Amino acid sequence: MKMGYNNPSYPNMKYVSCMVTDEQDNVVPGYNETWNISNDNKFFVHYIRHDGESYTKGIDIQDNYGAACRAYHTYMEFGYGNSKFPNVSFASSKITGPSGFVHKNESWTRE
Repeated sequence: MKMGYNNPSYPNMKYVSCMVTDEQDNVVPGYNETWNISNDNKFFVHYIRHDGESYTKGIDIQDNYGAACRAYHTYMEFGYGNSKFPNVSFASSKITGPSGFVHKNESWTRE
């Protein structure tokens, strides 16, 4: 991935995609990423969470990958037993690009 992100050492690089897979060829969550030089790419941040009574869900549209990552992590902050959100029992978020490729995907469920 270091060849992407407008790295001046690779001025002709237009697209980079990398991922880590396990023995069954499944992508390891958090270890897949794609970068495209095109500035008109939009990124979609899907989110859902359950607070014990109701679900909150939606899709945010971000103009760049960095903004999408910030939104993604903001939604996942509701999970993992965060004491700020004691009633949340499920949190899930993912980032997709215009082609549908999933850049990040994560879910948490309280045991």
